[in-house]
Amino acid sequence: MSVTEPCITPDYLNTDEVRQRLRSLDATQWARLRGWSRYLAYDHRILSDDLRQEAFVRVLDGRRRCKRTSDIVNTLIGVMRSLVSTERTSSRVARTAQLDLSKHDAVNDAPLPDRTVLDASYHRQTLTLIRQKVEADPPLKHLLDAVLTGMQGDALQAHLGINTQQLATLRRRLKRTVEAATKDRERP
Repeated sequence: MSVTEPCITPDYLNTDEVRQRLRSLDATQWARLRGWSRYLAYDHRILSDDLRQEAFVRVLDGRRRCKRTSDIVNTLIGVMRSLVSTERTSSRVARTAQLDLSKHDAVNDAPLPDRTVLDASYHRQTLTLIRQKVEADPPLKHLLDAVLTGMQGDALQAHLGINTQQLATLRRRLKRTVEAATKDRERP
């Protein structure tokens, strides 16, 4: 997309004048811009800083123009409103397109019974392999048993009688053991 210098008219600021007005903004005007960008970006898929930056870019490259008689802050707020409105409209169109399913096209997301059996079998076999690998290493065996029962955090540390650093080391060892046990296994 090529950016061209807009034609200079007496009614609108050129890019140098816009740049000069942006540089001369005081703290109150910046606070007002930040507040509006946070307000407009709230509950949208855009960050307030990005929204404000995009408004600056559009005013500086001439895609949006600022009248000489208007306040630059009001112009930027108008640009941000327009950007959010465009984003909201495109989001609404996308959601409508995604949700426009007929009842005949609905797919049952439940797994097939044989798939469930295969997955359960695969996980049982994998867990057996992992248990065989950690059998000779009591701390790893205790960690695996505790994790499989749902223990975590401070309770896990207290159960194993180790500090945070030792727990992290033990977890890394268990991770390497699990990776080694499942390295050549394919999911059904």
